Amino acid sequence: MKIRLVSVRRNLIPIVVVSTAFITNLSLTVFNGVGTCVGGICGMYIGNLHYHDFLWHFALAKNAFESIPFILPIYKGATLSGYNYLVDIILFLFDKIRISVFTSYFLVLPIIYLILTAYFGWIYLKRKKNDKLFIATGLFFIFFGSSFSYVLSLYHFHTWRSFMYAQAMQSGRALLNMPYALSLPVMLASMVLLQIKHLSKKHMILLGVFLFMMFGLKFYGGIVLFVLIVSSRAFILIKKGKYGVGEFSIYLAACVVAYFAFYKTNFSSFEIPFTFSPLSIAHPMIEEKDMFYLPSLVLARYTLVANGLFSPRLIAIELFTAGLFLFYNLGSRVLGFLHIVRNLYKRKMTELDIALIITIFISTLITLLFIQRREWWNIIQFMGYALFLMNFFAAEALFYLLKSKNRLSIVAGVVFVLLTLPSNIEQINFARERHVSFTNHELTALEFLKKQPQGTVLALPYQETSYVSAFGEKQQFIADKTQLYLLGIDYEKRLNGVKDIGKLTFDRNHVSYIYYKKNNTIDSSLNLPKGYVSIFQNQEVTIYFRR
Repeated sequence: MKIRLVSVRRNLIPIVVVSTAFITNLSLTVFNGVGTCVGGICGMYIGNLHYHDFLWHFALAKNAFESIPFILPIYKGATLSGYNYLVDIILFLFDKIRISVFTSYFLVLPIIYLILTAYFGWIYLKRKKNDKLFIATGLFFIFFGSSFSYVLSLYHFHTWRSFMYAQAMQSGRALLNMPYALSLPVMLASMVLLQIKHLSKKHMILLGVFLFMMFGLKFYGGIVLFVLIVSSRAFILIKKGKYGVGEFSIYLAACVVAYFAFYKTNFSSFEIPFTFSPLSIAHPMIEEKDMFYLPSLVLARYTLVANGLFSPRLIAIELFTAGLFLFYNLGSRVLGFLHIVRNLYKRKMTELDIALIITIFISTLITLLFIQRREWWNIIQFMGYALFLMNFFAAEALFYLLKSKNRLSIVAGVVFVLLTLPSNIEQINFARERHVSFTNHELTALEFLKKQPQGTVLALPYQETSYVSAFGEKQQFIADKTQLYLLGIDYEKRLNGVKDIGKLTFDRNHVSYIYYKKNNTIDSSLNLPKGYVSIFQNQEVTIYFRR
């Protein structure tokens, strides 16, 4: 017991950082799924920040993996492909041992993320510099690194509303995207292995496993980790005069297997998911009124582009826009950029440091030069990983400022800490947020649907989320067109057939149940094909079954 107390005392600052991170991070998740009453209406609360994505993961965990090939729960007749569903398999397995999806998603997985991230982060930082303050600064940025979005909210609204601004994924908000969150300890574990210069075959295979897992969690993360591993190992092997063909074959094989497992069944339909479109991701910085909005620069840029004038002025405008985008997203991590410049100048870089810089540069370059097909903004996810890796350079810079004997340096370090905190303090407010996402009447109807024999469900009016499939544990005829679009499903014809509940056109042989949510309309407005009978009805929902 005495040894433990001494250990805690010696590591007090890092432990305080991790403990605080548990509070701020879990504030985003733990209250989801609880019962609540607002304005006399009672039901279940799910926060708006989780609402769509959680219901999608919920639907997958409950429906997708009961048969092979895996089914797509929101579109009758489609199989699940082109998606990183490793988190959903984990949720499915937890559900099989009677740990509910709600408990797994909002409590178990967040705690696993926090423990593993703290553990691997601690090991990586300790190996780099065995100093408690250095470990604390590293963990601080890993869990609290944030953008300068709160500056815009203070300017436009005179209050903290930074969550409304589009930005790359920040450290304190990782749990808003569970696959991304779980990919971070995988990234850290890989970085710990990459600190070993003489890798054994076991280490190489383990890195291959991490690569496979990363692609199963996030496609973007898989690419980033592949670049990091290859660049790091290449530097070391070149110094040794080796080619590493066998080693790199392991990493390439992991990528190929992951591609077939999660994204495609064959190469015949292979397509590059990104389109060259320089700075499309950055232009809203100066074009949108709730961002920095610089109309004179916008007008000048459009004029120069329209006239085909590739001039120094256009280059200056574009570089300024890119710089603004990076400054905004980096937040207090700009300290890390200055540290990189300093260390490159003094040539104080390890092979892994250089690999990290290359990976950050490539991830940032992809973000700035390309857009993603179907959902162009999704390219920003590369930037999320660049920011995560930048945390370590920012941490080292902060460490030297706080460790300095110069008072001005110490004050500068404290200022950067304070500049990082506003968004993290703001997110604690979400623990107090309450509204009714699903009333008890609707939950009762969904529970009834769940107990019925298997069959396809058509939810009317058409639903923009996967909640009927999730709670009702059945495949839907069509739902959640946003997700269908991202998966490349041609849904337009089917959607047009069910948009107007007064003029429904669908084949009754494809729909066993109709889940009708009353919404200021009357039942007579429904134009159901013959053969459907009501098997459930309450104040909000009527469920029909095809005889």
